[in-house]
Amino acid sequence: MTKYLWTWSLWIGIVAGLFTLFYFLAGFTVYNVVWMIFVSLPIYFGGGAQVKEFPHYLFSAISGVIWGMLMLWGAGLLIQYGMSAPWGFGISVATGTFLALGIHMILLGNTWFGKVPIIFAGAAMAFSQNLIVNQGQIIPVIGTLAWGILAVVFCSHGGYILREMMVTEESKNT
Repeated sequence: MTKYLWTWSLWIGIVAGLFTLFYFLAGFTVYNVVWMIFVSLPIYFGGGAQVKEFPHYLFSAISGVIWGMLMLWGAGLLIQYGMSAPWGFGISVATGTFLALGIHMILLGNTWFGKVPIIFAGAAMAFSQNLIVNQGQIIPVIGTLAWGILAVVFCSHGGYILREMMVTEESKNT
């Protein structure tokens, strides 16, 4: 088992390095969001990293970015109508969180839109880039989150292949 974990760790390191390299070579670093790859990566791994759940994480991440933008928009609206920034953000985030949890855990829990941890990551990424002001960042943010999720698909599938190869090798040696 230790040999497998070291081999899988090496595979994950190679995949993470290659995905980061391709990201840089493609010129996406101009958006300064490469770090978001490493936000979606642990959330997907923490959820079990099942390849078949890729669309669940992808569409939930997109939903999260939209929720974050809605919370930012709501806070801006409340502030525009005279509420202080702390109260405007507090009310908007409380309302947005309540709605996001209720809709995605209860109504959409068993759909492609039911992975709540990545929804909150998407919302956090919307906040980090202030996507209401910087709307040109929407596609780079969603794309980078998706790129990180796709990296996990490669890590997970590679781990499955390595595990199968090592089990086959062990059975030949016994």
